[in-house]
Amino acid sequence: MTPFTLCAATSSGNPHNNYYPNHHQITDPPSLEQVVRLDHVAATYTNDRRSSASFISSDCVVMDIDNDHTEEPSNWITPDNLAELMAGVAFMTATSRNHQKPKGVVSARPRFHVYFPISPVTDAEVYAGLKRRLAAQFGFFDQQALDAGRFIYGTTNPEITIHDGDRLLDAWLDEADEIDVFAAFDAATRVIGEGSRNATLSRFAGRVLIRYGQSAQARHLFDRKASLCEPPLSDHELESIWNSACRFAAKVEAQPDYLSPEAYAALPR
Repeated sequence: MTPFTLCAATSSGNPHNNYYPNHHQITDPPSLEQVVRLDHVAATYTNDRRSSASFISSDCVVMDIDNDHTEEPSNWITPDNLAELMAGVAFMTATSRNHQKPKGVVSARPRFHVYFPISPVTDAEVYAGLKRRLAAQFGFFDQQALDAGRFIYGTTNPEITIHDGDRLLDAWLDEADEIDVFAAFDAATRVIGEGSRNATLSRFAGRVLIRYGQSAQARHLFDRKASLCEPPLSDHELESIWNSACRFAAKVEAQPDYLSPEAYAALPR
C-alpha cells in the first residue's frame, strides 16, 4: 500500500474544532485504525487549522459512502464491490460512526469512508477537482463532501479493509476520463426510445466488452447506458442483451489478433 498522510485532532465528534496537529503516516490497517478513532483530515493546513483557504497539500483523497443512493440492499456498495468497480486502484476503508445504524429516517446499512492514496497535490482546487471527478463517476459517493477542507468524524471500533493495487486514484481518474469520452459517444443525456432500445444497448454492450473486457466497469457503463431507456427495459431483457453481448465478446477474444484490455492499456500513448 502506498503510504499516505492523515492529520488527527485530539478529540472525536466535535464539529466546531478546526485544529488537527497530529500528523500520521498510514501504511497498514493498524495505523489507519489508530487515526480514525479521532476526528481527522486528509490534508495539511497552515498552522494545522482546517479550511479550504489554508490548504497546503494532500496525498490522500477521502470519500464518504452512506449507501443512501438506493433502498435496494442488493445494490448497496461494500469495499469489495468498490474494489471490483475500481480494479487495480489502491485504497483502504474504515467504517463510519453510523455504520449499520439508522440515520434519521434512513435504515441501517453499510456506511464507510474510503482512503485513496494520490500523487501529492498542493492546490486546493485541483484537490477538490479530484473528488468531484470521482463523484461524477459513481453516484454512491456523498456529493456533499467534495471540498478541500472536509473533516471526518472519529469512530469507535472501526472495521478496516485494505485493497492493494498498482494504480493511484489520480492516474485511474485520467484513464476514467478517457472511458467517459468513449462512453459519451452516443450517450450524452439523450433518451433511448422504444423501438431502438435493444439495438442501441446491444451495440453499446459489445463495444464496452471488447474495449474493457467482462469487467465490473464494463457492466457499470452498460447499466448507465440502460438507464437512458424510456420506457425502461425489464431486468430480464437487460440480462438477455448483456449475456448475448458477452457471448459475442467471447468470440472476438478468440480471434488470434485480439488485443486484450490490459495489452491495450499498456500501449504507448
